[in-house]
Amino acid sequence: MSLEARVVEPRVRLGGGRASDIFLDLLRRTVYKHFSSKDNLAKVLGYFFLGAPNPYEWNEDAIKTAYYRRRILSALVDYWFNGKLKVAEVVENNWNDAVAWNEQEKAYELQVQYIDGRHASLHHSFSEKREYELSDLVNGVMKPLQTRLIEAGLDGLLWQAGLGNPTATANFMLTKNEKGEDVWVWVDLESGVPALFPLLFSFNKDAYSFYWSRTLKNKGVLFDDIDAKKLKQYIKANNIDIVTGIGSYRFMQLENDIEQLEQHQQKLWAMKWHHRSINRQLKKEKISPQQAEFFFRHPYLWYETEGLRISLEAAHKFVVRLPSEVLDKIRVIDYREFASNFWKFVSSQEHRAKIAKDYVSSRIDSWERRKQLSDEQAGFLHQQLRNESTSSYLTDFGAHIAINPLLKGIKYAIIPTLYVIGLIDEVTAGVLIVYGGSIGRTAYTFGRLLQSARRGERKPWIALAIGMMPGFGVAAYPAQIFYTTKDSSANIAQFILYDASAQIGASFPVIGGKDTSLEHKLTHVASWIISK
Repeated sequence: MSLEARVVEPRVRLGGGRASDIFLDLLRRTVYKHFSSKDNLAKVLGYFFLGAPNPYEWNEDAIKTAYYRRRILSALVDYWFNGKLKVAEVVENNWNDAVAWNEQEKAYELQVQYIDGRHASLHHSFSEKREYELSDLVNGVMKPLQTRLIEAGLDGLLWQAGLGNPTATANFMLTKNEKGEDVWVWVDLESGVPALFPLLFSFNKDAYSFYWSRTLKNKGVLFDDIDAKKLKQYIKANNIDIVTGIGSYRFMQLENDIEQLEQHQQKLWAMKWHHRSINRQLKKEKISPQQAEFFFRHPYLWYETEGLRISLEAAHKFVVRLPSEVLDKIRVIDYREFASNFWKFVSSQEHRAKIAKDYVSSRIDSWERRKQLSDEQAGFLHQQLRNESTSSYLTDFGAHIAINPLLKGIKYAIIPTLYVIGLIDEVTAGVLIVYGGSIGRTAYTFGRLLQSARRGERKPWIALAIGMMPGFGVAAYPAQIFYTTKDSSANIAQFILYDASAQIGASFPVIGGKDTSLEHKLTHVASWIISK
């Protein structure tokens, strides 16, 4: 099948990151990794340090390096780990079948093996039998892998393997082999951004030293680069052991794949700096071949044109598109329904409890879909939730959930509008955007505190304190429960705390995300709160 003519099969989105989306082909049960440059930060870093965003998205040599790199790593990982770790392989032996140009999205895709598994278990109330997983992944897989990669000259892969990368645990999944044994699978080998983070923010001395030495050696930041000369020397020095481990036929394929990768990598980085961004726009049909030829000869005019285009796009986004989107959302609001729901929220404790229960139920389902909870564990929590009475903590938690969309609307629509029309300055706008949610939650909780004081009830000091912290508000009333009750509702409160901590880690910019080290660490913070 032609590289330029692949038909997009029926597919379901499984997830994605800063520079790619993962789709499951429903007919073939394989995965398409669709490369993109949708993340603004990744796009800026790509322009500044690589000459253009995400080469895998638009450059044929780059996507071929991804293909051959996975084949190389598949063979070497089998040799190194003897089954404990595998690589999610490309599904075709011919790159022309495994690599596709998506004409609709104007971007390359890589077809890889579908892994029916899950990521390392988060720490939570039911994770006792899985607690070993994260340690096994980090100490039994990632660190030994990093050592092997350095030995073989696979320098650019250290970032995806976790050296100095706080999000790399998300690149590995746990599945079962044919014997029913646990096997780790390295599913994400392609970077979305160059390896800048450890150059600037690494607290790991080895990572800091490694990345700076390789950056100076390469005269540029690492982006999945391979030292082909060193890799060939490694293969030659260990050829007998490698042949014993993977077989002579696969060894010959390995040697050929290294040659192919070296050629495409050289062609990729041999391209002149300004040619990269021009070729990207040409490939995405933003400019014509004639315009591209003109800009090849006049790079300063190209940068001037690109600078003007980016400035106009940014201005259009903030001056035209953003206000238009806000107005469109305002127009479609059913104000009668809004008023009715608001009155129910204010007047009905049962309605507030329902909001909370619906939210918690959806979060239980989310954990079950991620396979962090088994069907049985999720069923137990759903049953506990159904049995939960309309206790004050649950209704107040429902109030926090209910006012959250309103607070977000104020933060991201009304406050910027007030700033644009000059009613508030930038400092006030910044403070309100950062602390607006905390202010709203604190106002509600303080009112409940005064109400409790008048009635002689226990006052929600814990909820008040936690609710003041930006990003932690959803955990305010669940934390309160551990200081006010010992009944069965604690099961739900514990889950909410673990979930709130995980969500903070998953949504944290740059160093966060689902299944990252930060998400894992914050669930342990929830455990510490529960134990007190």
